[in-house]
Amino acid sequence: MSREFLSRENTSNIYKEVLKRNNLQALPKKTKEIIVNLLITNMKSIYKQIDSRKVNRNNVTTVMKQFNDMCLKETTKNLLNSEIFS
Repeated sequence: MSREFLSRENTSNIYKEVLKRNNLQALPKKTKEIIVNLLITNMKSIYKQIDSRKVNRNNVTTVMKQFNDMCLKETTKNLLNSEIFS
């Protein structure tokens, strides 16, 4: 299950959405790396909270959407509270 949630493709999709929602398209490479590392940390933390015993083929899409939304919100909150963009 972790393959889908923590995949490079899913990380990339969430990252692109973070940039879009926060209007952060033109950033230096170092800043982008900081954002990616923050996102990955948040994804791992949120993933650990999922009760994998309750995830099955019937609800994996819904759980994935909720996971992505939580990662997006948490990363956006962290970015707004960080000193990177102040």
